[in-house]
Amino acid sequence: MKFEYWTVAYRKRNGEKDIINNLSDEFHVIRNNWRYWYADPHLYTFEGKTYLFAEAYDRLKRRGVISYCVLQNQAVSKWKKVLDTGSHLSYPHIFDLDGDIVMIPESYSAEEISLYKAVQFPDKWEKKQVLATCVAVDSTVFCYNNTRWLLNQQDDRLTLYRFESRKLLNARAVGAQDMMNRPAGHLFWHNNKLLRPAQDCREGYGSALLFYDVRCVSDDSYLEELYGFVRPEDIKSDFKGTPKGMHTYNMSSDYEVIDLKCYKSDVWFYLMRPFWFIVRRIKRLINR
Repeated sequence: MKFEYWTVAYRKRNGEKDIINNLSDEFHVIRNNWRYWYADPHLYTFEGKTYLFAEAYDRLKRRGVISYCVLQNQAVSKWKKVLDTGSHLSYPHIFDLDGDIVMIPESYSAEEISLYKAVQFPDKWEKKQVLATCVAVDSTVFCYNNTRWLLNQQDDRLTLYRFESRKLLNARAVGAQDMMNRPAGHLFWHNNKLLRPAQDCREGYGSALLFYDVRCVSDDSYLEELYGFVRPEDIKSDFKGTPKGMHTYNMSSDYEVIDLKCYKSDVWFYLMRPFWFIVRRIKRLINR
């Protein structure tokens, strides 16, 4: 039996180009280790260094935590775990908010949208508040017409909030249940258009990337039109084999990052599954 794996890849920016108008420059894969694979890459530049935050999926515990590494001069540091809540975390959406560096990681298994503040960047994060109690994935914040908004997916529908005074207001569904709207990274400008990356899940989870041109955002309306798409086979990289999917894209002034999906057998999982099942049962009995 083969299991789904993800891996993160990066490349230096080529001027002002992005993944839509530059498919010739190669991405470089950051190798997974024996215990973790990595996905949902997000970038943040701090004091001249580029930090790459990602979901680190623990193959033993079968849940994600948040880790980071540093990209500098085409070199990559070791991954370091910085956020582990005991429940699954992914999609470490990081941005500036009122002078603070904050993160909204995906925490759907805890059924909440929570805001974390970097009290000592990049290693120490503190949960400041629960913005909403719901099952939501891939919350993404952006600004439009001097107003901050948050998009995520709930019940397979794109959902929009006004994000004001660190509160989420006026939640409403703005997309159809068409498997084409799940957020896939920060919005960015391309040829004077504000583009929103999204996942194309019609042929499976995270099978390709779509890019929507955001035309209008207000308390009463939301309008976007499909602008383009990128398939995993379009990507040039040093990934071994042909990737079967991709579902996150982000960039900074210096770097671009994506994640790539593959399937392979996992002998280690088969060998360790009974052992870790027993360990989890013992822990539950002790904690009663």
